[in-house]
Amino acid sequence: MAGTRYDYQTQNQERDVYILNVNKDGILTWAYNFPETTRQVIVYPNPGHDEISIVAKQNNLKFDLFSTEGFRILSKEIEIQDKINTSHIPRGIYFYKLYNPDSETISTGKWIKN
Repeated sequence: MAGTRYDYQTQNQERDVYILNVNKDGILTWAYNFPETTRQVIVYPNPGHDEISIVAKQNNLKFDLFSTEGFRILSKEIEIQDKINTSHIPRGIYFYKLYNPDSETISTGKWIKN
């Protein structure tokens, strides 16, 4: 079996990944918790409403938000900890991309506005 768990007390937008092995009687015989992988960027809250918060490991990143049709909705240069106002965008599903100063993609994802 495999699963994830969110520890609400850490508040760092991470989920722990677990692998469990049980015998034919359903008794746990082995468990493994995968070590945390370091992310370059955390984008939260997701789903969100009027603001996207970004925590990055470096400055001078570019954040682009796209509609499901592929249109760029907004673009912003961001710092290590930044917030982006999204009150002007309608509810929906969006895709984001973060680039470093060399225009290399360092993070992509989906963001939902409710």
